[in-house]
Amino acid sequence: PEIVNGYEDEFVGYHFADEPNTSRYAALAEGAKAFEAMYPGKVSYINLFPSYARIGDQLYADSYEAYVDEYLRLFTPNSISFDAYPINSDKTMRADYYYNLDLIRYKALERKIPFWYIGHGGGINVSAQELNEQEFRWNAWSSFAYGSKGYRYYPAVKAGRDPRAAGRKRCGQVDADECAVWP
Repeated sequence: PEIVNGYEDEFVGYHFADEPNTSRYAALAEGAKAFEAMYPGKVSYINLFPSYARIGDQLYADSYEAYVDEYLRLFTPNSISFDAYPINSDKTMRADYYYNLDLIRYKALERKIPFWYIGHGGGINVSAQELNEQEFRWNAWSSFAYGSKGYRYYPAVKAGRDPRAAGRKRCGQVDADECAVWP
């Protein structure tokens, strides 16, 4: 609460977790409910795994849909967020990318809430290639075509550069010129 004092109008919400598995859902849901009671109308934000996460040791669920359904059962989110990085290092596309967009879109429509997509912004690791401008735009606009109401990308740095290094900015807006991802 002290962090927000004096910034109530600017304060949008709180990011509770990135890619939690189902074993963390109960504690996160409790925290989110307390947050929502303390800050009505503010966003309690959790970003879900993509559909290619491992069923057993990452999701702790029997299927990706079961993982998403359990999240929606325990939380009352004002949006659904997930990330996926569909372009592999050999420039092939992940086979489940459109399935992931479609499933999250369906779950969001079912609950009458928007969904947000965190897309591929650059070299994340050896399996995710740094994108050129056309690939970056395809990734963003394909999410909009499926109905995404919010788009962020990760990371906005070239492969091998540490975004936490002093003086570097991390950006997540489509038109952030000073943090362009492509060469």
